[in-house]
Amino acid sequence: MPNFSFVMLCYNNWNMSKQAISSLIDSFNLTLIERGIEIIVVNNGSTDETALGLLNLQRKYKEQVQIKIVQNDENLGYPVGINCGLEQCNGEIITILNNDLIFPLNWFDGLVKIIEQDPTIGAVAPYLSYASGAQHVGVNFNSIEGMQGFAKTFMENNKEKIVFLDRVIGACMVIKRSVLELIGGNDFWFGVGNYDDDDFSIRLQIAGFKIAIVGSSFVHHIGSVSFKKDVSLFRSAMTTNRQKFIKKWNVDTLDHHGKEKIFLNTSYQKEKHFCPIKIEQYRVPIKKDENNVDKLKVFFVADWLNPQSEWKIRLSELISYDLDNSKLFFWAPSHYYETETIHKEIKEIVSNKKIDLDFLDNNIYQINLLRFLSEFDIFIKVQEDFINKNLQNLAQHSSLNLI
Repeated sequence: MPNFSFVMLCYNNWNMSKQAISSLIDSFNLTLIERGIEIIVVNNGSTDETALGLLNLQRKYKEQVQIKIVQNDENLGYPVGINCGLEQCNGEIITILNNDLIFPLNWFDGLVKIIEQDPTIGAVAPYLSYASGAQHVGVNFNSIEGMQGFAKTFMENNKEKIVFLDRVIGACMVIKRSVLELIGGNDFWFGVGNYDDDDFSIRLQIAGFKIAIVGSSFVHHIGSVSFKKDVSLFRSAMTTNRQKFIKKWNVDTLDHHGKEKIFLNTSYQKEKHFCPIKIEQYRVPIKKDENNVDKLKVFFVADWLNPQSEWKIRLSELISYDLDNSKLFFWAPSHYYETETIHKEIKEIVSNKKIDLDFLDNNIYQINLLRFLSEFDIFIKVQEDFINKNLQNLAQHSSLNLI
């Protein structure tokens, strides 16, 4: 059984992923390898040579580490993509990694030492060449040799430095299995990504753990390559997910004072704050009463504020169907959305149709989602919508028909 699990998400950019995985394995000393290492690589719907490349690396490094490949047929977004990897972890120490990292020798040793020695620390992170906040070192390199030299000097000069903070970015984060078992993984409502790491950091701390960045560890971070290729996707995710985060945690600002308000006013409740990563972590769905049939219950959910989503196009198509024996249920949980605006937009689209519709504001805890979805008969699929896409997967476990 491995002691250390590493989860890395890949979406195209195979040469970068190859560099990250190879440098990660090469950075480990014999002591770490002997304790057991597994690397779970999630291929998140890549369309390039990633699938073939991963199989080659799996064979190349089989004597040193175990490489497990999780193949997603389509891009599920960063938060859920990482959850797919976390689901496969067996180690006591779990590390979440981006694929745009290059790892110097011995970067992991200092992180392991701190997180294993201090039971109050739930997550540790290295300093990064590029990051937001306190982790940012702000240095560029012309060669791998130059990066290795800088890293060695930096880690030696800062080996006693430990800084506690209220947020760590998800590019490179080491957590204990006990944290994962208590708070779960990423919140899927953050769609393609952004603010999911802020949310994870909040849940970790209200559950009683501390976050630290450790001077004895440094990693070179190239930075947000996938998002840079689609600037509009990045901007829309930043804007809409910021609104979701503020709504979820009931804060006016995202500065230190806003987060202090969360910590002072929020006590951790597993039922409320836990984000499942395995299907068995959800409560079992309710079996439908087949004798109590009135109208078909049609369920519609989307990432309502994200301009990338095609929910308006899909709804326009839907209302052209024969819906005489159907009732449409639209779900925009007020825990994440200002529902009045969304309801108004929906009503405008269906205004000229005689359709039986209902608006659901329910803030369903995530562990109850299978049970909630089992109340409906049909799930409407929406293109270019990560929220809809991830709830589709749950809907299939609730015996809904997807159309």
